[in-house]
Amino acid sequence: MDHTSTGAIKRQFGARLRAHRLAVGLSQEALGLICGLDRSYVGGIERGERNVSLVNIYRLAAGLNLSPQDLFDPPPSRGRRCAPWHPPNEMDAAASRPFETRNPARNPGG
Repeated sequence: MDHTSTGAIKRQFGARLRAHRLAVGLSQEALGLICGLDRSYVGGIERGERNVSLVNIYRLAAGLNLSPQDLFDPPPSRGRRCAPWHPPNEMDAAASRPFETRNPARNPGG
């Protein structure tokens, strides 16, 4: 089988999305609600029937608390999650603040 064909790429992406979704215990409907996508659209992606836009890849990744790259990498085993991903602008903003400002509970005196 040609793994670079459009159909194969869509099926592989869909299988990885499904594995990540199941690993966190979400239904297609729950993931769709989180991402602002219809359940049937999520199902179509998982079956390899949809050519997903870049915007929706980002929505799905955010809904699963993953980086978009995680949806292209082999999924974790069921019950394990990948490390949470945050857009670079949020990470940079948090890193530029003093630790005490980022974690007020750890700074009881101030």
